[in-house]
Order: sequence, then structure tokens, then C-alpha cells
Amino acid sequence: MKVLYDREADALYVPLQKRGTAVHRSVFVDDATTVDLDIRGEPVGIEVLGASHGVRLLNLVERFDLKGYEDVFRGIENHRFHAVEYA
Repeated sequence: MKVLYDREADALYVPLQKRGTAVHRSVFVDDATTVDLDIRGEPVGIEVLGASHGVRLLNLVERFDLKGYEDVFRGIENHRFHAVEYA
């Protein structure tokens, strides 16, 4: 799975469906995390703001029926993202 990280925005996007899948609505999990859903209510992707401060995805597995993603999410959580720092 290829995740998208924007260092300037310090934002991470984890796509869960093929590119181009329409987002019908978004669920705001907390101040940093949003889950995009398609028309059927299936997760399309997960956006995490402030990713350099840590990413929590495993807590979404049960809530959004993402069984099978645990190992991938664990790897993403263990990765250290580094935002662009301006002087």
C-alpha cells in the first residue's frame, strides 16, 4: 500500500480503494483524523493531519470494519514522518 505524505502540510493520506473512487462523505474521528467514505459507506481513505506528531490508525479497525489492515496500519504508525521546518 502506498501512502501519500505532504511534508509541507504535515498531512498523511492512506488510500483504501482504487484512485478515483468518489468520496460521498467524511467522518471526523478527532481533530487530526478524517475517514472518507464512498456512497455505500465503505472507507475510501484516511487523512491524518500533524502526522509528524504521531499517527494512530489501529483504533479505526473495528469502527470502520478494516480487518486485514492491522499489519499495514501498525507499520504506518511505527514510521516517523518529518514535516518541513521553516526558520
